[in-house]
Amino acid sequence: MKYKYKLNFFSTGLHNIKLLLFIMYNLTYVLYMTGFMSRSINFTLLFVFILVCMIEYMLKNDWVLGRQGDLFWPEFRKAMVIVFAFFLISISIQIWHGDVQLYLYTELLYNIIPPLLAFFWINTSYVTERYTYFIIFLLRYTSYFFIADFHNLSLSNIFMISWDDSKSSVFETPYAHDLFFMEIIFLYFGKKKLAFFSMLLCMLYFKRISFILSIVVYVVYILLINRKYFGKMFNKWQPVKKFIRYAVFIAMCIMPFFINWVVSDAGILFFRKRFDLNLNEFTTGRIGVIKYTIANIGHFNGYGSSDHFLTTSRLEVYRKLGSMHCDILKLYLETTIVGVVVYIYEMVEIAKKNWLIFIMLMYIFIELIASHFLDCIGLFNMFFMFAAMVYAEKHTVLHSEITR
Repeated sequence: MKYKYKLNFFSTGLHNIKLLLFIMYNLTYVLYMTGFMSRSINFTLLFVFILVCMIEYMLKNDWVLGRQGDLFWPEFRKAMVIVFAFFLISISIQIWHGDVQLYLYTELLYNIIPPLLAFFWINTSYVTERYTYFIIFLLRYTSYFFIADFHNLSLSNIFMISWDDSKSSVFETPYAHDLFFMEIIFLYFGKKKLAFFSMLLCMLYFKRISFILSIVVYVVYILLINRKYFGKMFNKWQPVKKFIRYAVFIAMCIMPFFINWVVSDAGILFFRKRFDLNLNEFTTGRIGVIKYTIANIGHFNGYGSSDHFLTTSRLEVYRKLGSMHCDILKLYLETTIVGVVVYIYEMVEIAKKNWLIFIMLMYIFIELIASHFLDCIGLFNMFFMFAAMVYAEKHTVLHSEITR
């Protein structure tokens, strides 16, 4: 079955309202990020959109959640296992310390909203309108560029970008990650021009990992996607082999122990003596932030406690950073190794059905090691919605083959 991905801004009455709400949500996000609107308005519109989808779903399903045949239901349940585990571990730690805090619930919203949005959206949207939602995502980042960065667009500013300095680009923003995902998504749709445009914006926003990978992915697609192996990987919904999933799972579960050693005095000394490498400089100050947090937080008080500590620090430099910029270590310190194991296992299970979704998850894992990523709600919304759509297409194809 071949899908034709076309824009569709006009549907039935309720679906037009939902589409308008989604447009307004993305527009207000741009206005919030450019300083013209408060974030509360943006979040309110997102919640209203999800609520409308939920009501439509419940009315259609006689107020029963998780009926047979629901799209993305197994993946939604796995995502909620993560939320439940983080909550249970964190509330136990907070009770143990006698220090129950509300930031836990705020932090959990970043894990709840994306799968919640994806589940109710995929089960209440028409096949013909799903592509349009990803066009709206692209319009969101394009609008942000023209409002915030277009006035800086010049050859001199582009040539100022230095590989040795991650802050050398005047355009540098975390949206590089989002645009990299946009590139992958539009390559899946077969929209090479939109993918190329996403790649250019990704490169301009200059995050070194996404900069390299955006070029690699586009070149691989153009040169090799029509060959048999890559065609199977990207277009035929091939599941990921078990040994690869297990290898990734084990590596990511070991990673916080390794990083914990790296940031210790012994680890820093080892890299200085063996490789003549100043780890703090090499990681653009991340080691210093991690060591400051560990030395001064007193105790890690469950999920979100390190972010709360830094954002309320008496030192402005740490308030601006707002996190340790190493989320895999953050998870380990805040939710113990149990939280890490649950998160990695369930996310791998969510992504295992399709190679393209799994590759996107690998990028997320890389950023969990290298940066602050767990609260990138726009990117996770996109990731879960895209995964839900890909799996829905697989479900449709398999169902049509069974009933043929």
